[in-house]
Amino acid sequence: MLAPNGGHARIGFENNLYRADGRLAASTSELVVELVKAPGENKKSIASNDDTRSLLAIA
Repeated sequence: MLAPNGGHARIGFENNLYRADGRLAASTSELVVELVKAPGENKKSIASNDDTRSLLAIA
């Protein structure tokens, strides 16, 4: 789900059906919750809305 050194992540059943522990995810929201928790566990941070707009060069 996440690159070990950080980076962009895609989430949802169209990309992955399984949680990090190998269990089948019950919903996309379950995968999102897992993704949001991961950066803190790896001492990383999630980009803010403004950071994301800047990265994507959108207003």
